[in-house]
Amino acid sequence: MPPNNNGQQYEDTDCPICTSSLATYDHSHPIQCTSQHCHFNFCLTCIESLIKSTKDESNEASDGNVFRVFLHCPNCRSNLGPSIRDTVLLRKVDKYRVLKHLDDGDCAVVRDEELSASELRFKYALEKDVDVASAIEAAGAREDEFFGKGIEMDVDAFDLGVALSRSLSGSFGRKESLWSFDDEEGFEADEDGVPRSFIFRHHSMHKISFEKEHNQDATLVETDKTLLCGLEAFMTEQEQQFVTYLLTSGDTTKLAAATEMMHHVSSLSRQGIFPNMKRQKSSFEGSQIRRSMMESIREVIREGNEERRKDEEKGARYAVGVAAKQLGGHIGAIAGERREQKLQNDLELRKQMEYLALHPLPLRMPKYAELYASSSDSFALTFLDDEWDGTVLDAFTKITVNKSLLGKVTIKKQHADSRGIRNIIDACSVKKNGKGVVDTPTQRVIVASIGREGGQQGIVKGDVVTHFSGEEFVGTAGELIALIESINDGELLTFAFNADKACAEALRRRSILSKE
Repeated sequence: MPPNNNGQQYEDTDCPICTSSLATYDHSHPIQCTSQHCHFNFCLTCIESLIKSTKDESNEASDGNVFRVFLHCPNCRSNLGPSIRDTVLLRKVDKYRVLKHLDDGDCAVVRDEELSASELRFKYALEKDVDVASAIEAAGAREDEFFGKGIEMDVDAFDLGVALSRSLSGSFGRKESLWSFDDEEGFEADEDGVPRSFIFRHHSMHKISFEKEHNQDATLVETDKTLLCGLEAFMTEQEQQFVTYLLTSGDTTKLAAATEMMHHVSSLSRQGIFPNMKRQKSSFEGSQIRRSMMESIREVIREGNEERRKDEEKGARYAVGVAAKQLGGHIGAIAGERREQKLQNDLELRKQMEYLALHPLPLRMPKYAELYASSSDSFALTFLDDEWDGTVLDAFTKITVNKSLLGKVTIKKQHADSRGIRNIIDACSVKKNGKGVVDTPTQRVIVASIGREGGQQGIVKGDVVTHFSGEEFVGTAGELIALIESINDGELLTFAFNADKACAEALRRRSILSKE
């Protein structure tokens, strides 16, 4: 049944699959079934369940038989793959509009003061995310073309500041509640913007300022897997995004907090535990981990783009006769798929190497370590005073500490140089081809030598001590040693290394450069 935007009564009010009431957005954006006489429509929840089932290689029925689910219309078996995610996207946007209902049945826009932090993050993210807005507009245009409406999509519909004339009673059941969440959607972050799945023990997040604009930035950041040290498989998508935001914020405190998060994930991964699954089971017993509304929408957009790309490639293969060649046998098809997969993997690896060549990481990346207090003679680390020259270039500098046979300690600093490094330094610098001066020269403490316990945690000579026991450390090597000796033997000490201004600014400029 085509969309009805004239306030008329819909004939079908219940989903034919789950028998729940169809919401207004279910009627407004029906299934785009290619069969001429099929007007089958079902609810958003059932559509998402269908999409989820198709992602599994096989499903087991109650009688033990294994079967595969395809994105076909339950009524006429037409292929819904190219269009189903457009329908989901448009329904989700309608569902999540920030509105409230009045006694006379009209709708009114909710003021910012009436929204929670999570709702504000979604509202401003949807308004400012150009890619999401473009994807929504394109999906609406494709829907209009399919149903022959010939009406351009109202751009103001995504401003969230325009009241709708049609009733949304199907999606908002209670006037006192602004949102209607199901078990799979919502915000994993609390009102301070911190994912609950992360465990903070030392670098307390209450020290990090999360104002409204920071919350918006965190939801708009695109995940950079080159920053995650290969741990992305052990993290949820929101955690990857949140860590990327912290690492590219330019804030040393957020940098230190991100290193602790990564340390926690790494520790569990070495035990063979997927932290995201462990947190999922402990935080939400018997239910799936909650995702943010924006991430849910972005995922639908990504999957829709990928499905349309595959559909276009499939059509192209038929056009050049590739499909006929694939009929040569099942074994040949499998071999071809494997070759194609290998070529795809090689291409992705080559792209990543090219990206890293143009956007290199600092030589001294932030790291986190936990050591046990002991006397200075037996402690796992020794320290040395040094000076930061106040430049971003220092983050790309190899610091070598040598001790001669006579006991003389020397510090050697070797600057790395490449086009990518110069581009990062010049990204926000007034003076090009300089060092990227961001501060005056400052005293700092570096690691002079390491013992077995320190080496096992990845600490190397030349690492800069930036945080001690969850606090930013400013002082000399002697003052740091005195702090360590003042703590009882056997107590746990925490360190963050290289979470300094040079590294924070380098990562921030690198993220800016990658968006250009």
